[in-house]
Amino acid sequence: MHASTDYTSTNGIISSPGKFEGEPTWAPYFYDAILNGCCDHDYRNGPDDGACFFVVTDADRREFPELASIYGVGLAESAQGFIYTATYETAEAFESVISIHQSCYAADEFDA
Repeated sequence: MHASTDYTSTNGIISSPGKFEGEPTWAPYFYDAILNGCCDHDYRNGPDDGACFFVVTDADRREFPELASIYGVGLAESAQGFIYTATYETAEAFESVISIHQSCYAADEFDA
């Protein structure tokens, strides 16, 4: 899987205006995975509510060496369609965020 590279970047950060502006060059790659239903943890209640999380694999690290020391990443989309990213260096940090999202997601389902 390889996302479009129709953007310019400086020092690994996308500088072209648009959905990924200001985010790392790996953001479109993981966003493409979300669109294909491939995220590891999906906590979205709608198009601009929630986030998706991935455990970074060796294949991801070969594609994006800057993720060499990263355990997981998260992506969220704003109501305006912009993508925001986060990185988690350890399994503990990643699982902590997942736990928070699981709690919020479960509370939202209960309230529905």
